[in-house]
Amino acid sequence: MVEVLMQGLTHGMAAPAMADGLQRCLETLRLHAVVVECNADQLHSVPAELRRDYGLEVTALDVAALDRNGRPPGVLRRADLLVTTPFHKKQIERLAKALGTPEVVITMCTDLFAEVGRLLPSMPVYFVVADPRFAAKLHRLFAGTAGAVNLRTLVVGQDELDAIPAGAPTYLTQLARERVGDTPLRQRILPEARVFSTESARRLLSFIVRANSEALTARKRR
Repeated sequence: MVEVLMQGLTHGMAAPAMADGLQRCLETLRLHAVVVECNADQLHSVPAELRRDYGLEVTALDVAALDRNGRPPGVLRRADLLVTTPFHKKQIERLAKALGTPEVVITMCTDLFAEVGRLLPSMPVYFVVADPRFAAKLHRLFAGTAGAVNLRTLVVGQDELDAIPAGAPTYLTQLARERVGDTPLRQRILPEARVFSTESARRLLSFIVRANSEALTARKRR
């Protein structure tokens, strides 16, 4: 924070004015994002991070809802921003273009997935999820990775979690962690606090600052 304020001073902006300017760049508008995804795990974790870290109002929408009645749901037409992951990139980019709405395609858990890719050739790696659709998605994600047969996915409420060996590399999604309750597995494994990549965070902040700055400029012209 000190470095940010120092940069403001070098550009002729006093520290109090810098703080006020930052707040206006982030909070002039109450922006509404719609997260479009195909599984409950990501429809939980992505909106949670958007609300907590970026101050956005968020609606989660299952991608299956896009095909109903042959037209986008009303919540999409009212959105300021559409958010999805690379799996649905082309579909959401087409939709965003048709609606005239900005979109951000985020990448997630890049460090975690890199570590999983490193471990898979030598040992089983376990993912505990809430939605079997996310389990299937993980297997597609790692299909081309050496040792992909070592990827183990378990669904809360469907699979026996006690089968996970003690000390085995294991990851719980945020939603799975909430659903497993107070079990030894939950106590020994911590989820990532944040899942967005640095580049995704930069794209989101760029959109938020740009939208608020444009709103400020428009107000000054009135």
